[in-house]
Amino acid sequence: MLRNTIGAAERTGALIVLPGTVYNYGPDAFPLLREDTQQTPVTRKGAIRVQMEKELAAYSQRGGRVLIVRAGDFFWSARR
Repeated sequence: MLRNTIGAAERTGALIVLPGTVYNYGPDAFPLLREDTQQTPVTRKGAIRVQMEKELAAYSQRGGRVLIVRAGDFFWSARR
């Protein structure tokens, strides 16, 4: 699916926006996660996300437009 997205963006010049996750990082990356923090996934899902981001980085190096918006996984209310 990502390769199809990249292909479509190449043809149209569209910006690819990927909703990033924190699965790419091992537990030692927290609480000070930064843009240059090494990605060391400990799950299959994390490894897949790392590969996706590598493909997007390669596309970006070829001139493609990519934005990865990374947010934490869980939100909760203050009420219990």
